[in-house]
Amino acid sequence: MLTDTSAVVLKAVRYSDTNCIVHTYTERFGSTSYLVSRSSGRKSGGLRALFLPLSVVQITTDHRPNKDIQRIREASILHTPMRPSVDPIANAIALFVAELLDRILRSSDCDPQLFAFVTDEIRRMEDVDARSMASFHLYFLGALSWRLGIMPDVEGYRRGDVLCCEEGRFRPAVGRHETERSEVSYLLHKMLTMPRQEGLVIDRNGRNKLLALLLQYFDHHFPGVSQLKSPRILQELFT
Repeated sequence: MLTDTSAVVLKAVRYSDTNCIVHTYTERFGSTSYLVSRSSGRKSGGLRALFLPLSVVQITTDHRPNKDIQRIREASILHTPMRPSVDPIANAIALFVAELLDRILRSSDCDPQLFAFVTDEIRRMEDVDARSMASFHLYFLGALSWRLGIMPDVEGYRRGDVLCCEEGRFRPAVGRHETERSEVSYLLHKMLTMPRQEGLVIDRNGRNKLLALLLQYFDHHFPGVSQLKSPRILQELFT
């Protein structure tokens, strides 16, 4: 039976000389992989968008739950991010968001609220100013942690506390090595508790340290996040 669903494109992997496996997060089926002909991108704008990370497409599929790889009958474009094609920072952030979501949502079931959150964030990327774009990935991680139910407990924080990834809360620093992490923990707490529209004033070094802490926290919940390749590009941009 043919079914329509919206989908966010996360990754396209070459499968053969003629086909690719496209990883998506769909509104109706959650994480789903599709076999797509590489030549299809030259024939249809909708199918061409399947090769562009963070494109949002409408697809028609004969979805079969017992199959690991599905097939697409038709596809049309709902939204293709334009800013990454003209803004190097937006491009690096888009690649990071796509790689992160592909890692942590790979086996996720249908979650319409999570899907709506992801598509809203993709569209938000088009509208933020240059200063906000530089910290977009940090706010995205913070908002995603809340949406996934893993946001650190911010209650009871005192200046000088550090984030404990294992416990998911802030606690007093123990030893000099933890004291050195108190400043980046302060930045994280501030980011998680202040209105997003106010914007976090942070320099390049602070962004890199905050990204490293957030990735360490996510890796505790989703092993393998620390092995992502795209954060290195972001760190180089902000060096």
